[in-house]
Amino acid sequence: MSAAARAFSSNVALACRVSYGPEAMLRVSGMALKIDLHSVEIAIPANIEGPYPQLGDTVQLEVYLPVDFEQAGPKCLTARARVSRSREMADRTRQILMTFRKASFRDSKSGKTIDKTVHQPQKGATPWAM
Repeated sequence: MSAAARAFSSNVALACRVSYGPEAMLRVSGMALKIDLHSVEIAIPANIEGPYPQLGDTVQLEVYLPVDFEQAGPKCLTARARVSRSREMADRTRQILMTFRKASFRDSKSGKTIDKTVHQPQKGATPWAM
C-alpha cells in the first residue's frame, strides 16, 4: 500500500444508518463525519433514546453517498464494522468510531429501481468488495 493510500482521510457530512444488537434489530441514524480507509466516525444526535452501540459491538454500517447526475441511482457504502471508540460530546451528541476490514458499494434501496437482470451474480459468487 502506498503512503498516499495509508494517509487517505476525508471529512464529510453524509447520512448514515447503523444496525446493531441481537440479529441487528436495533437501528440508529446519524451523520458520517470522517471516512478513512478502514474506519468511519459518525455522530448520533442527542435526541435519540435507547441503547447506543457499545465498545466492541459488531454493527452493520450504511453510509449514503450523494448522486450528482440523473443517470446514476443512489449508492451506499456498506461495511460490517466494530465499535472502537464511543464518547458523548458537550452538546450531548454521541460520536462513535467504527473500524472495518473492507467495505463495499451497492445500490441504495431507496430511490430509483435497478435493472437486476443485467447485474445478477452467479449462484455462489461473492459480490465485489473494496
